[in-house]
Amino acid sequence: IREVRRSDGLRRRLQDKNKRPDISRIVSIGSEAGYDFTEEDLRAAFRHDWVMRWLQQQHKRDGE
Repeated sequence: IREVRRSDGLRRRLQDKNKRPDISRIVSIGSEAGYDFTEEDLRAAFRHDWVMRWLQQQHKRDGE
């Protein structure tokens, strides 16, 4: 997830308008880029990323 945020090339491949985005395609692109993870690993990473973003937003709101 971090690498996609940093890499314009990876982001463009994932955002290809001619191909439907799905988790298996993301895993395949990740594998081609040298990353080794499963669909379940990616789902867990997305859940973790979402929770961390939610916590950051809560912290910002509490600080206001």
